[in-house]
Amino acid sequence: MSRDTCHIVFSMLINKLDQWQIDDAARLKQIFERSEYTQEAFGIEYGIGNQAMVGQYLNAKRPLNLAAAGKFAQGLKVTIDEISPTLASQIRALNSLITHETGYTPVSKKGEIAARIVDAMSTEAQQDKAIKIVTTLAEPEGNGHDKPKRATQ
Repeated sequence: MSRDTCHIVFSMLINKLDQWQIDDAARLKQIFERSEYTQEAFGIEYGIGNQAMVGQYLNAKRPLNLAAAGKFAQGLKVTIDEISPTLASQIRALNSLITHETGYTPVSKKGEIAARIVDAMSTEAQQDKAIKIVTTLAEPEGNGHDKPKRATQ
């Protein structure tokens, strides 16, 4: 067993992290080590904290939370899925409970995708065009659903 593996197992016994959290830390550490950041610099630049805090996430001494996962993903230019499939799955499950910038709350998976597309458009013209496209594909009126709306309407 490698030194890193022993350290992670020991941390798990002390901190009683679930196995998926230990696996997240191992993935995160592997991704982080490919970056050119020091723990200190990364923690300061992305608002995670000091070197010790970053080290706690990387070494499974502290369970990764949604906010920290997002900051690591942003800074390391990866998706949350690559760091923590479990947290990514939790985010996807919660996404359907969020009212999007457009004020549209999707009622199906297609509607959720449609809302994301409209939210991603930066201009009103782009939003209008996206609304026309996704309205017929996702949740057309007459099917018991309202169509997505532009945030500025």
